[in-house]
Amino acid sequence: ALRRTTEEAAGRLHALLASAVTPPPVLHPKCKACSLYPLCMPELVSSPEAYRRAALALFTVAPG
Repeated sequence: ALRRTTEEAAGRLHALLASAVTPPPVLHPKCKACSLYPLCMPELVSSPEAYRRAALALFTVAPG
């Protein structure tokens, strides 16, 4: 059973790598201490509303 589970996990990993698509991040309490937090942005990606606001802010010109 362990061998089958391992082979299935390896198969899923190979499929993920072949797809060349990065899976979305999963927000976890440990995220805040991670060195990749600024790149991963799990809070932003896990909230469609936060993502929409951030995307709109990219194209908004600040007054001044």
